[in-house]
Amino acid sequence: MNNRLKKFGLIAAFLNAIIMSPTLRASGIEPLQNIVVTTVDGQVHTGQLIKLSDREGITLQVALDKQLRLATADLINISTSYDQAIIRKRDALIKTSNLDHLYGQFAEQGEDVVVIETTDLGKVSVPMDRVVEIIPGGQDKLSHQRSRTWLHRMLPSGEDVALLANGDTIRGFLVGVSAEGFVFETSNNEIRLPLASVLAIKLSNQRQSKPTNPHFNIRLSNSGHVTTDRLQWETNIINAHLQFGVDAQIEAERVVNFEIGGGRWQWLSDLEPISYEHTPMMSLNWHYTTDVNIVGGPITVSLESYEHGIGVHSRSVLKYDLKSAYHEFVTSFGIDDNSGPLADVHVMILVDGTRRFEKENVRQGTLHGPLRINIENAKTLELIVDFGLRGDIQDRFNWVEAALIR
Repeated sequence: MNNRLKKFGLIAAFLNAIIMSPTLRASGIEPLQNIVVTTVDGQVHTGQLIKLSDREGITLQVALDKQLRLATADLINISTSYDQAIIRKRDALIKTSNLDHLYGQFAEQGEDVVVIETTDLGKVSVPMDRVVEIIPGGQDKLSHQRSRTWLHRMLPSGEDVALLANGDTIRGFLVGVSAEGFVFETSNNEIRLPLASVLAIKLSNQRQSKPTNPHFNIRLSNSGHVTTDRLQWETNIINAHLQFGVDAQIEAERVVNFEIGGGRWQWLSDLEPISYEHTPMMSLNWHYTTDVNIVGGPITVSLESYEHGIGVHSRSVLKYDLKSAYHEFVTSFGIDDNSGPLADVHVMILVDGTRRFEKENVRQGTLHGPLRINIENAKTLELIVDFGLRGDIQDRFNWVEAALIR
């Protein structure tokens, strides 16, 4: 959900709250946060939260005498009135096997856990076998980028690997993490590494996957994002079971938004295509990217940024197996702001080999869509970005918030 839509919705919710709050309190109902709810049918609802749970969905007060109830499977996003803070440079990062990100400070050393003190969740003990990556805090921008690049390029290994600040690597098994540093067991001995001497650690727990069952991805104000498969929110405290095996109580004011997965809405960027073709004009080959643009930056079109999408470069063809499991395809698209004024592409969408949408001369500065295309009983979806007037010059293109609806 882009920032402009969120701000508009929250303003509407705030105005509703001014009108409704006195009456709700007089009737014995204590209204909660002003929120914006986006659903799979493209509707945006604003109001005050009464209740939210994984089993029963959401109940929203939308007028003085009207409540709206929506099933969990019909939800895409719930935004609160709270903003996301800028992560402090001194904070460490833990990435878990279900792709959660936690920012905070390492606390005492635990038994088979990494204990991290966070601003939003307090002290959290993450099981060691659920941790896949660690970046210690306190790094400057260049070192942090170096750490991320190294983690991205590291191939799966049967051992944990640490990248040191001097460029060396150590292989073994991480057996301890604390505010003082890391403890590695190697084939020869036990090594203690101060936090400042380590840029990044890639653990051997390489099986990474996003959950497929109904779940909520909770974006926190200061401490990253976590996923829960069980959630109950009726007061200002959210009770949640986090997917890496920890129960948590979260103050509502710590939450920026909830993204709902495993329902009727399926982000296309979470699926693997059955084929991908790139035809370069010269010799430079580009692979598609998911949830970032083609050069690895944020997806940005017409000065708005988006968390979900697919980045490609002309000429590209992405093909997906639909398995007759969906009834609608939704997407917006446009040239990334990181591109340039010479970009010009020809866009086509094919369903079972039949052309269902086409647009020539797509250029920078405009977000097109959203399109909603019926794909009932369809077997394949092809997304084509072809050369325009100037070959492949600057043709950095985004399929923005592309999704399939069950």
